[in-house]
Amino acid sequence: MRIGLVGAGYWGSNIARAIIDKKLGDLVAIHDMYFEKAYELAKKYDSKPYKDLDQMLEKEDLDAVIVAVSADNLYRVAKKVIEEGINVFIEKPVATSLEEIEDLRKRSEVKGVVAVPGFIMRFDPVAIYIKDYLEKMSQDPVYIYIQRSGRRAVRYRNISIILDLGVHDIDLLIYLLKNKERLKVIDACRSHVADDESYITYIDYEVGTAMLSSNSAPLVKIRKIFVNLDEKILLEGDFVLSEVRVVENKKILQQKILSSSEEPLVAELKAFIDKINGKDSSSPDLRDAEKVHKIIKEIFLASRSRDESRECI
Repeated sequence: MRIGLVGAGYWGSNIARAIIDKKLGDLVAIHDMYFEKAYELAKKYDSKPYKDLDQMLEKEDLDAVIVAVSADNLYRVAKKVIEEGINVFIEKPVATSLEEIEDLRKRSEVKGVVAVPGFIMRFDPVAIYIKDYLEKMSQDPVYIYIQRSGRRAVRYRNISIILDLGVHDIDLLIYLLKNKERLKVIDACRSHVADDESYITYIDYEVGTAMLSSNSAPLVKIRKIFVNLDEKILLEGDFVLSEVRVVENKKILQQKILSSSEEPLVAELKAFIDKINGKDSSSPDLRDAEKVHKIIKEIFLASRSRDESRECI
């Protein structure tokens, strides 16, 4: 499979490494708006660097393109790739609005190409463990709390923390729930913390409530989830430590450090390639991205409707 990469920054470099190390395909072309970045990464992996995206799409016979650019450029680049009839993997948040994602999805359907979002949390061993546990119990939990915290670099603060970090947890919530259709934002509040922003969001679903915390205050990275299956059983997950605990009646029944045969990034890229090849695939699609951005739209509306004096502390 001939693969092109758009975006040679930190995450694009990770993607290139995964493709080459795991032999997922031939990384034949790399584009970045800063050509020196594309040149250095292409030199490292024996690919061809491109200064001009249109030229890369026109000259190279590509089976797939992976788009890993800044959030404000994702829609523009993905639309170009789709219009060329090339399968595309679009990193989160896929676009900056629901309307842009709906447009990408419609264009991909017309062109008959595979277009998937980069929702990496679905491939994390902690998320998979909790998902499997809930499916075995055959019920949705009554309460879910997800915390995603850590100081953001200044360069990432040009977009909302909901689009940057919260998008992961909204998709994770939808992924874990059996009944995915009746989610409703009941409140969301925004605060200014550490020269950045913080959101606390409450979402009702069929049998319970979720609370999502996205903030840039802590100096260390925190990625945790707490799932109350009922009044007795609690699942705790730490995505940083890759650890899960099952607690019943305040007693720890299980505590595991999870390991995976492959890193989540590799797993999601494989799922994308499988989807292109018509195989069974766990890869999400742009309709999943639409569900996430419908929630994001509700969060922004709810937070704006709050009186300024009622900001979260």
